[in-house]
Amino acid sequence: SALVDACEDIVMTSWSTTYDEMVLEVEEENELAQKFYEKRGYVALYADPSSRRYDTSGIILRDVRTTKICYRKDLKKNNNNSIWSDAAGAAKSGGGLFDLPFFAKVKEVVGAKR
Repeated sequence: SALVDACEDIVMTSWSTTYDEMVLEVEEENELAQKFYEKRGYVALYADPSSRRYDTSGIILRDVRTTKICYRKDLKKNNNNSIWSDAAGAAKSGGGLFDLPFFAKVKEVVGAKR
């Protein structure tokens, strides 16, 4: 969820203001991913039964057909819900992303293991 929030925040704060939506695809069999994105405001647009993917269940990769569902989210509706909105504020005020409490803790833990 933090990765999705970060991607949405980057689109809204760092890219051109003409980008205000996210579009992604999820395989039809991946019901957990579908629920994950739906909880975060993504709406299914269509299903593409002609998609392909690599099947990695065996020793040899096989190119197999799969149905992918295309999801879209209007980022203008949920811009204030991102945990990363603090990061944009920190960057604009001269601070950095790593000044936020979460990243300070990550730096502490990573530094301790070196």
